[in-house]
Amino acid sequence: MRWRDAMDRALYGPAGFFVAGAGPAGHFRTSAHASPAFAAAVFRLVTRLDAALGFPTPFDIVDVGAGRGELLRALATLADKAAGSLSSRLRLTAVELAPRPPDLPPAIDWTTETPTGITGLLLATEWLDNVPVDVAVPTETGWRYVLVNPSTGEETPGPPLTTEDRTWLTRWHPTSGPGGRVEVGCQRVSQVRS
Repeated sequence: MRWRDAMDRALYGPAGFFVAGAGPAGHFRTSAHASPAFAAAVFRLVTRLDAALGFPTPFDIVDVGAGRGELLRALATLADKAAGSLSSRLRLTAVELAPRPPDLPPAIDWTTETPTGITGLLLATEWLDNVPVDVAVPTETGWRYVLVNPSTGEETPGPPLTTEDRTWLTRWHPTSGPGGRVEVGCQRVSQVRS
């Protein structure tokens, strides 16, 4: 199985790390968990952007890769405490593959797809770190995808890279040589474009 497929299953499959159990916060801390300082800094950005956009109704905050909605919860609390009308104009949306947390405030929408027509701020602080990607290794016959047995972790060189992946690799890893190993980022590029 290609690394991208194994990674997708391990992260987002039925028992995947990001969709089952306690989620990321049960295992490590991100900027949204570590300190209220991150949410406060983002909220300062939100208030400036709100003014720059002319105080739109609604003002969207969309968090792609929202975990369990921790950052949006913190931003909603800060908006409730702030002067002005921002709190009443906020439309908060978490984009996440995990099921909606049962304790998430109803004011936070939960979806698996990034909404269109956003006026406000789209955040993706944890998103691209967790896009499943292929792994490639150089061989005597050129770059090949790494295949992995998910049961044993054993890896073997697989088929040659597609033209698209080879082009990406040449641009971003032009000096990788024998013994090298790289993540092929075309999946991340396609996610950003979508």
